[in-house]
Amino acid sequence: MAYCTADDVVTLLGGEIASGAEDAAADLVDAAALAIDHYVGMSWTGGTVTAEVQTVRCGEIHVDKTPISGVTSVSVQPGYIGAQPRTLVAGTTYQLQDKRHGRVLVSATDGDVATITYTHAPEAVPEDIAKASAMLTAHWIRNAIDPTALTLAKLKAGSAELTYREYTEGWPADVKAILDGYGPAFVMA
Repeated sequence: MAYCTADDVVTLLGGEIASGAEDAAADLVDAAALAIDHYVGMSWTGGTVTAEVQTVRCGEIHVDKTPISGVTSVSVQPGYIGAQPRTLVAGTTYQLQDKRHGRVLVSATDGDVATITYTHAPEAVPEDIAKASAMLTAHWIRNAIDPTALTLAKLKAGSAELTYREYTEGWPADVKAILDGYGPAFVMA
């Protein structure tokens, strides 16, 4: 589910773009929502997540989609071949500890494989997240369809000089400024 519409993106791009770019905007708004979810570690699209597999760490499992409104079932099994799963009981052998961050306490050994079914029920999409989604999508489209939007760079070698347009990968600073208020962005080195 997208956090903005293709029309929001078209508005950011000045109101007129080629028809092919409109089709691209419609496709890219979904990709922007997924990218934002990954960046902030939470999502604003809801539904039931069935049989998600997690590893037990420190007596907890952390689900992928947060926030959550409830847990339907949890089973655990030791992490070796032939091990039989054990169904946990709500309130006795598992407990939803932190809805916002998707933490579930479990009576299991560290390293056990947990299978969990839960309901992901986010809040409404905040206006600034919708704006960030439109800005990110517009950034992607602008760089793809308008090479003049790319940064000019120069390369000198002796008396020769080459000027070229450079694509800057990563997140636009204005989008990052919005998203950084929602959660940690993990950088893997």
